[in-house]
Amino acid sequence: MNDASLATWLEEHPAAIFGACDDKGAVVEMPATIVLPPGSHIDGRSTLELVIAEDYRTVIDAFVAALTEGFSSATIHMASDPDTAVGLRYLDLRAEHGVILRVVMAIDREDDATPREIDPAALSPRRPRIGSMTKDENAVIISVDIAASLMLGWSEEEMVGHSNLEFIHPDDYLKAIDNWMARLGDDEGPVAHTVRLRYRCKDGTWLWLETSNQFQSQSDGTKLAVAQLVNVSEEMEAVELLRESRERFHTLVSSSSDVIALVNDKGELLYANPAGEQMFGYDASEEIGRSLLELIHPGDREATAAAFSMTLGTPGVHSHYIFRIRGSTGEWRTIEAIATNCTDDPAVAGVVLNARDITERKRTERLSALGELATVVGHELRNPLGAAINGLFLARGELGQISDEAERYLSGVERAVNRAVRLSEDLTAYMREREPDFSDVDFADLVADVLQTTPPPEGVEVHIDSSERIKVDPCLMTQVLTNLITNAYQAMPDGGIVSLAATCDPTPRITVQDSGSGFDSDLAHRLFDPFFTTKIEGTGLGLAIVQRLVEVQGASVSIENAAGGGAKLSIAFPRTRGS
Repeated sequence: MNDASLATWLEEHPAAIFGACDDKGAVVEMPATIVLPPGSHIDGRSTLELVIAEDYRTVIDAFVAALTEGFSSATIHMASDPDTAVGLRYLDLRAEHGVILRVVMAIDREDDATPREIDPAALSPRRPRIGSMTKDENAVIISVDIAASLMLGWSEEEMVGHSNLEFIHPDDYLKAIDNWMARLGDDEGPVAHTVRLRYRCKDGTWLWLETSNQFQSQSDGTKLAVAQLVNVSEEMEAVELLRESRERFHTLVSSSSDVIALVNDKGELLYANPAGEQMFGYDASEEIGRSLLELIHPGDREATAAAFSMTLGTPGVHSHYIFRIRGSTGEWRTIEAIATNCTDDPAVAGVVLNARDITERKRTERLSALGELATVVGHELRNPLGAAINGLFLARGELGQISDEAERYLSGVERAVNRAVRLSEDLTAYMREREPDFSDVDFADLVADVLQTTPPPEGVEVHIDSSERIKVDPCLMTQVLTNLITNAYQAMPDGGIVSLAATCDPTPRITVQDSGSGFDSDLAHRLFDPFFTTKIEGTGLGLAIVQRLVEVQGASVSIENAAGGGAKLSIAFPRTRGS
């Protein structure tokens, strides 16, 4: 296809999704030489990542067809909208642009999914399928019949007197010689030895011929070999195409960012693509034969097992699962999976799982819900809580001297109201959208300001080890340090030391460390989750707010148990943030 024809063809497909791949199906960068129409866009994912699992075979067949015919068309369903059919086109542009072009578009005409017809005039004339030749014991050709001559394109005169090896592909020399020598020394009678070899045609092409050499002893003690030649090129091409298709399918599956796995009817792993190891940290080869139910969260195990049993009951059925699975480091990841029962397919004989990690999506959904809750709390509870606080203050003034028991009741009410106020303030702080306003500040001065409003309790010492200036948002960092220092105080009820430091070598970093008892390392992956707390009266938003305010400033936060005891929290800034 020339550039003008390609441009016209592309203009007929506005607002399409384009992609480029090599002849193995692996995604490559779109060449600058292909000018896409306005409104279209490039998707860097493989086609298998875009479609539902049921259309994998359709995608692969269409890709293979494009390699052989130059163009292919199919109807598929996108994973983002499984109920809507869309058109898939593959266009082989390797000769012109070095890639195969993929086009996904809406179907708006009945002929959108019609494959291109092959021009009969482009088909090659058929060759004879069976021929024969005679060779002496040195494999020199003595005679060739007309069928073999037509098959290879050589006349009998052009072949007679030449060694058979002159017409055989160099890569097949050893195979041809081994077969010939083994049969030449065989005295068991007229038994044909068969071998498949590539023979050179006169036009420079190669034919796969199945050669059966049958030796006959002559009266002078020599031997002649009558070779029957059967053209098996189509079969061998089909075998090669199947091999390439398998390799291509393996490449497509291996390069998918989704987990593609195969389990038996007991839920035991038979295969998993590399995405499984990247997602969960397990080496698939070491997990073969292990039941996946062992990795599923105990709270999800029973329901998942029941759903899997229902899937097994109907061959060909597709089932949707959502469950939590433990990664190699102990964290729980939320997984969405589509299970396809292929137990009745001898080539598969199992259940195919197509799974992706939706932990972040679930977290985003949860945060969105929290945002709505924070709005409700801010507007609906702030005024009543303020009225309750004022009412308690006035009640104390009116009651004057009260009994110890009444004081205990009033104090309990005050604590409950104040805790509700803190929760309301924490929720508002967590969900508030802020743009950072960076400036150079002295870290020691910043900590000193925080300590003015958050002084250490009795028995707690605060050590500041820094003379650095750091570029941060002072307001946001004040809130961060307030939360961290408060957490450190609470981690040392019997007193201890809080150490704060700021360094800029090699990158800007702030550390806050206490001398408490540290934390359970199995809970490390949950410490920044909203509402997760190990404290009796904690809101579970302190560290979540820290993480949010730190990330707003382009930094990252991590926590670990310090070597000398206690917890150590580190805030790492980009290298360019140093002062």
